[in-house]
Amino acid sequence: MEKTTQATSGDRNFIAIQQAMSVPLDKNNEFGHFNYRTLDDILLRLKPLLNKHQAYVKLDTAVVFHNSLPYQQATAEYHDDNFEIAAVYEVREDEAKKKMDAPQVSGSAASYAKKGALANLFLIDDGSSDPDSTSGKPVKPTQPRTKQAKNAKPLPKPKPKFKKYTPAEMLKAQVTYGGKKTNIWNVYTKAFKEKDVAAQTWWKENHNNPDSALGNLIRQYGPFMKEKEAEKAKEAQQSK
Repeated sequence: MEKTTQATSGDRNFIAIQQAMSVPLDKNNEFGHFNYRTLDDILLRLKPLLNKHQAYVKLDTAVVFHNSLPYQQATAEYHDDNFEIAAVYEVREDEAKKKMDAPQVSGSAASYAKKGALANLFLIDDGSSDPDSTSGKPVKPTQPRTKQAKNAKPLPKPKPKFKKYTPAEMLKAQVTYGGKKTNIWNVYTKAFKEKDVAAQTWWKENHNNPDSALGNLIRQYGPFMKEKEAEKAKEAQQSK
């Protein structure tokens, strides 16, 4: 029986980007007689895809040592709202490059390591020799690192924990509006009493931000003020 698998809702965006990541080896090294791609070539192809799927990639490098030899270790981390995965790639700093000073050697190895990490993450073909390589023979991650990256599972997006404001705290709450600190009541008045468009826009944008502490305050403050206004209206009606 043929077995089929389907992408989960969590990693579907990542798979779509991975399938679209085709970066040609369109640069030519006449001295070495080989074609290559640069890190910028990969990033120029990747950035529009990340924007389309509302995702981002974080690239980090660190120096690690194996048998007392320095290596540039690059980590490429993919993130979106529902999925995270990482890949690692290492390149040894080649001391044999006599015409390059130490920062250039490290920078060259770091650039090649970043390309290797991105290639591992998005399944870009390895191609041939690369001018950013310090030796022409990059050292790939050890098996445990590669296995860990491939077995990464979707991580649930943590939900921010916001406080529950007391009535007294809401009455005293300060916000920044128009570059100045002011009581939230002043912005509420502008937005809902004076019908100020700028205040209404500010209020709506912050209200609709689920990850914002200010949005949390606003979402509690609106119903609180409506309740207070209803109480005042009832008291005024009863006093007649």
